[in-house]
Amino acid sequence: MEFNEKFDFSGRVYFSYLLDAVVSARQTKYDVILNIDDNKIHCHKSILCHESEFFLLMFTTDMMEKKQETISLKGISYEATKSVIGFLYTCELVVPPNEMCEIVRLVDMFQIHILRPVCAEILLNSCTVSNLISINCLAAQYRYHDVADEAFSLILQDFTELIRQPEFLEASFELVLSIFTAECLCHSSENECIRAILNWIQYDVNTRHVHLVDLLEHVLPFEISCWNELEARAYMLEAHGDSLDVFNNWIARGRKHSNEFRSEQIRKRGNRLQKVCVAVGGLEGKHMEVKVPRGADWGPYINYLHTASVPAEVMLHPHKWPAYASRQRLLYVIGGRLYVEGEPYIVEVFDIMKNTWTELPHLPTAVDCAAAVCVDHRIYLTGGYKAHRSDLQVTDKVWFLDTDGQGNVVGNEWKEGPAMSVGRASHALININGILFAIGGVDAATEATNHVECLLPGNNQWMPMPGLLEKRAHFACVAFQKKIYVMGGERKVPSTDTNSSGNIYWEHMHTVEMFDTESSSDSWQYRSRMRPGQTRSAATVIDNRIYVAGGLNDSGRLGLAQMYNPATNNWHAITSMKFNRSHLGLATLNLY
Repeated sequence: MEFNEKFDFSGRVYFSYLLDAVVSARQTKYDVILNIDDNKIHCHKSILCHESEFFLLMFTTDMMEKKQETISLKGISYEATKSVIGFLYTCELVVPPNEMCEIVRLVDMFQIHILRPVCAEILLNSCTVSNLISINCLAAQYRYHDVADEAFSLILQDFTELIRQPEFLEASFELVLSIFTAECLCHSSENECIRAILNWIQYDVNTRHVHLVDLLEHVLPFEISCWNELEARAYMLEAHGDSLDVFNNWIARGRKHSNEFRSEQIRKRGNRLQKVCVAVGGLEGKHMEVKVPRGADWGPYINYLHTASVPAEVMLHPHKWPAYASRQRLLYVIGGRLYVEGEPYIVEVFDIMKNTWTELPHLPTAVDCAAAVCVDHRIYLTGGYKAHRSDLQVTDKVWFLDTDGQGNVVGNEWKEGPAMSVGRASHALININGILFAIGGVDAATEATNHVECLLPGNNQWMPMPGLLEKRAHFACVAFQKKIYVMGGERKVPSTDTNSSGNIYWEHMHTVEMFDTESSSDSWQYRSRMRPGQTRSAATVIDNRIYVAGGLNDSGRLGLAQMYNPATNNWHAITSMKFNRSHLGLATLNLY
């Protein structure tokens, strides 16, 4: 990956504390020197210890470097180290040519967690067909799972162009195999697939010929027409008799039986990735409904690309006021009271490709009206009402569960994370490149709040962020292009009804606010209003549009659905759901 650029993050509100720390540190002299190949970087120990677990351990334990003024570091790049340390002083990351991989390695080595969202953003914004394999491998190696998955999705979508890149010929067998076994490989034909495999093997035939059998298993001979070309290319295996025999036998069988293969042998691999909108929960039943964007009505069927439509499986339990989170093809439903007897500990996950619900480890404490989000392969859950909702006690607790990204649990238990600065329920939790944002909701006094805070990777304390323009709870919220949108919700306002028995009521809001996390502006901005005002609705992003569905207003539960275009700042009505739902989950899932 070739970079030669400076990335300026000094305007990001959540990094402002770094610059404040630098102002304080620079009132004293540098007190440590990092020596790399006789190149010196002057630093403050206080800055290094605050942001790097590596240097914190070095300078606060009985390591010999604790008393040294000059620390010699070997086996690392001076230019990359200077860039990483420089970020701690300026919030600017200078990426010299061919040093991005080393910077990512140093961020991991020094355990400077606040640089992870910076690296993630740079890698995501730098994806081109010529470097997708490098970015996928680098991200996977250093656990940037969201980046790795996005790069891999682009690999599958841009396959025809990708196999013409030098990176493809240099790719590992494991990655090549994962490409050809993927459920959604966008190829023009099986001829293209077999040519790509042969080109990859021929690039290092002495080493790679042993992988021929494994790769041929994932090519469909009955869709191949270039048999003469394949026979002509058998020459490259002449020095490897076993592989040559396998290849020739495969060609002979393919020629003879290509018309005899049964249609059900076709794998579920299409020529495009389809994203669908899924609505779940929000009513006493357990069923869900699915909608193709800009397509047909909502319905109970999952329309796979290569098999018949099937009814979407119902949830295992009818949750009430749970938290929802989604990632790729998975939708998580977390906690919430059950409509039947039971406490809100239950967690389950839906895999749209398997059309199955699976129960996951129970929450360690019962909550409802919490908020959840996926960060890489980890699920975070924040706040909510404690077990006995009649007490209206909100919690500041944060829990997380590690998974493998495929719906399977790693570690088999929820763990406690850094508590929020305030307790809240009926709020939103947003992830932007690994940074968590807790937004609005109901506070300990059961009042709607405009309080916003964020948690940077590796930090143990949430930081205050600019507050919402209006206090609100039970609102819809999404992140799109590093901007946060909050829509609708409810708040207490004085009643104007002289016949009302009380002097306040919960207003159903129609205002929309947006916060740009990349902007130097430290305030939220109003956007076009929703029609009508509603609360307890849900939102998701699909095809560069924000979909909002369900909710509640004075007429009761809503099936209403609308679409917002951030580029034009306009709302448009779309087909309503079949069922009226409030406090539902709405997710965009990948369907192959």
